[in-house]
Amino acid sequence: MSLLALSYLKLGQHDESDKLCNEALALIETTVEKEHILYAQGLKILGDLRQEQGDYSKALDAYEKVIQVSVIWHDSKHLGVGDTCNAVGNACFKKGDFKETEESFMEALHIERLWLDDDNVSIYTTLNNLGHMHYKNKDLDQALKSYTESLYLQMKRLSGRQYDQLMGPDLLSTTCEVIAEIHIIQRNERFFQCSWESCRNTLQHCSCAPG
Repeated sequence: MSLLALSYLKLGQHDESDKLCNEALALIETTVEKEHILYAQGLKILGDLRQEQGDYSKALDAYEKVIQVSVIWHDSKHLGVGDTCNAVGNACFKKGDFKETEESFMEALHIERLWLDDDNVSIYTTLNNLGHMHYKNKDLDQALKSYTESLYLQMKRLSGRQYDQLMGPDLLSTTCEVIAEIHIIQRNERFFQCSWESCRNTLQHCSCAPG
């Protein structure tokens, strides 16, 4: 039932997804021994649904329960916790809470690196998420750092002839485009700063000149 709810969510049929997801959770909660994996999956789908609907507070509540269940039955560094941390980061980003966004993405990245190869798609996708957050927060140096590391890992996967697992050309081209855009912005800022300092020095010189 949870998987059917997920299918409806991906199709954009939120009402059907909502109904099935809540029915699945209610059914699981009535069992003598709650199926923790199914319960966590249902909560995760419910959180994703709430995020799609723009109800970020309820999405975060659902994600928090997913993490609690995962920690109880596995541990705080379980890969599923990392996946949920990414979802938390996305919801916080949409809320405009960049501090919580960064903390969630960093925790997701830390967990992913405990389990996955450094050029795994999850790792460089999380790095891209971090870069996007820093870019929107106008922290271009940190954005460039995250995007550049993501690009390096994507190119590393390409060199290993694993292009079919790269998520296609879109993410790679987007990463390259944003890096180029950041370089242009920083170059323009340096040019503006130099121009401003030159004008200021000229004005100071003129004010000191004899009349």
